[in-house]
Amino acid sequence: MSTRRLSVRKLSPAMVVAMVALLVALGGGAIAASTLPANSVGTRQIINHSVKKIDLATPLPRGPRGRQGPAGPQGDEGPTGPAGLASAAQIQLNSAEVNGSGQVRAFIRTDSSSPKCLVTLNESANAPLTGTTVYCGARNYLGSDGILISIFATSPLPASVYYALTVYQESAQQYAPPVFYPG
Repeated sequence: MSTRRLSVRKLSPAMVVAMVALLVALGGGAIAASTLPANSVGTRQIINHSVKKIDLATPLPRGPRGRQGPAGPQGDEGPTGPAGLASAAQIQLNSAEVNGSGQVRAFIRTDSSSPKCLVTLNESANAPLTGTTVYCGARNYLGSDGILISIFATSPLPASVYYALTVYQESAQQYAPPVFYPG
């Protein structure tokens, strides 16, 4: 069995300088913190933008504040904003919107060309509701954008037919009175 001898090398001068520099670098902050007197670092010692808000332990004290002064005069009225969108509307259809085939066809001007529309039947007087189908669709009629309402009943419509509907079209600006749609 062979035994190895540990040899201790002599430290070179470069290694000694490196170790001293390491000790100074690691211990310098502790020495500075322990030897600096309180409140000795001020505005003159701090370089601009070197201390950030997060570096401060407590918020800076605010200066003295006086009483709040009186309110100033009211400003001028601002300009009128754009008109809002119409939501849904209650529409009544009657025999004036019935075509020769016994279908109700009505155009309602909304100033919207959106294909997204919704129509529902409300309680209606003197109108057959069982089996009645209601459709809506975007149309441009006589140069105006709006929705076409079509009602298909399974039984003949009486002369005094009356339908109450709730209609909605996305981006509608208005819901004008219904007019007969011959198409």
